[in-house]
Amino acid sequence: MSCFAYDLMGGVVHNPSKDEMQSLLSSVGAANAEHPDVSLNTEEGWSLSYSKAKNIAFENVETGEGPWHMTNIQIDQALSLWLLLSSGHIEDVKSKPWVDGYAG
Repeated sequence: MSCFAYDLMGGVVHNPSKDEMQSLLSSVGAANAEHPDVSLNTEEGWSLSYSKAKNIAFENVETGEGPWHMTNIQIDQALSLWLLLSSGHIEDVKSKPWVDGYAG
């Protein structure tokens, strides 16, 4: 599955490797109000966004599915979700314990 990631500054990384994903997720320590998160996205509209607050949001902007969120997610957990999404395992991502809406 083709995917792309946005870094904190909005730069795009096409089909990021596992190491690139790890680096992007680790970079959220430098996030601020203007640049609050990093995300992994698919061409089908699925998105997983990870923030400095250790929140992750999942949604599909094309179909309007979601948003859902989880809180207190460590970087290794976020990486596992990103790897599932990048491999096209949407149902596996959906099966996680998501809560409706964005984290407050």
